[in-house]
Amino acid sequence: MQYPPPPGAMWVPVGAGPPGGAIPFAPAPPPLPMLPSLDALCSRAVGDILQNAERADALAFAGFHAACTEMCELEGVANLGQLGVHDPAAQVPLLGRILQIEQMSTAFVGSYIAQRSIVTLRDMEKELVTFLRSYNLQPRTEISGGVTRIAPDLATNSEEISLDDTDDPRADDDDDENAVGDENVRVGFRCMGVGSLAALPVVAAAFGPPPPASSVTRGRGDDDDLLDPLAELAEFLENRAASGASGPNRAANERGVSLGAAFEAHLAAKLASGPAVKGEGASSSPAVSVRERGILVRRDSMRRELAAAAHVGNALRAAATRAREDALRAEADAELAAARAARARARARAGPRYAPRLRPPATVDARSFLEATGRGFDPRWRPSRSKVLTAAAEVARASREGAFAAAAEYAALHLCGGKHRAKAFEPPPPPPPPQPPPPPPP
Repeated sequence: MQYPPPPGAMWVPVGAGPPGGAIPFAPAPPPLPMLPSLDALCSRAVGDILQNAERADALAFAGFHAACTEMCELEGVANLGQLGVHDPAAQVPLLGRILQIEQMSTAFVGSYIAQRSIVTLRDMEKELVTFLRSYNLQPRTEISGGVTRIAPDLATNSEEISLDDTDDPRADDDDDENAVGDENVRVGFRCMGVGSLAALPVVAAAFGPPPPASSVTRGRGDDDDLLDPLAELAEFLENRAASGASGPNRAANERGVSLGAAFEAHLAAKLASGPAVKGEGASSSPAVSVRERGILVRRDSMRRELAAAAHVGNALRAAATRAREDALRAEADAELAAARAARARARARAGPRYAPRLRPPATVDARSFLEATGRGFDPRWRPSRSKVLTAAAEVARASREGAFAAAAEYAALHLCGGKHRAKAFEPPPPPPPPQPPPPPPP
């Protein structure tokens, strides 16, 4: 509710100057000059940070403060103020971009993890890249010395649209293939040029410290490429419901173990018994936790995930039903195609079908009537029955004897015995000679 101002008060619009008799406001400081010439120094500093981490067999994230410190070391100064930089994020465009990526990534990861009981690093990374690109933080990188580092942004205006960039995911995959191996090359966070997402402090606090770079052969989170957490949760809940009161899951709940903890133990057991990681000869070690595989499971009741798992379970059952129906339909189609092919082969072996043809009529009147009836038709085409009846009626008016003879021939064809019908039809052609068998293969 908006209350009226007290007596004697005066409304002051937002942005208006002080009322009469008051001390005037201090003038705004002049804007600091932009220093885009330091972008190259910043890009070099980020490249040195990532190269040093690669030599130390570690994954690194080049944040704002790390980049500023490295720039000072490269120039041999104590602080950036000696280079004329008093507000690094505002005066150096590349430092401002790094700070924006770091702050937005930290806020996004914190919000993403807080809203979910099951978090995979792979899915979170894809969503993060989409989120950053929605704010025009497109991948602007360059490869130097085998390391993908951040490059000066071509569009310094945050509202400017880059026409060279495409939203085609296939183009993103092509760009990501040019980056050097890291866990996030496929979805593109590496192409942001600030290092590895696994080394971001908020991600390391949730998933644990990043593994050595040499141990990441396919990328962190690739061990669960064949493992969908929601599908696994749906299967886990079905097994848990089928086990009943005598099952181990029921006993675990009676001991006070939450659903999230039980599901995490189920995932750990399944990942431990999974196939070996690509590039390693031994199978997955049970000592490696689920979080180190890029999966975070909060030990709570997982209310939202339960509803989602029910839908996923229904979708999986529907997909399995469709797959069975498709398999049965494909099998029936294959049997039908085989039967049709067998009939076609039988027809091919039997040769062309024989259609018996009538001989010319025996009497002269019937033969002349037939010739007069067919005289008006095109010999290239067979006439229809209605056209034959019309032509025969016209000829019958002129030649009653021929019409009577043709009718007698037709009646004899139907009423006489087989000997007369055999004489009325032409004999069938001789069968074709048998084909020689194909030569044996060499």
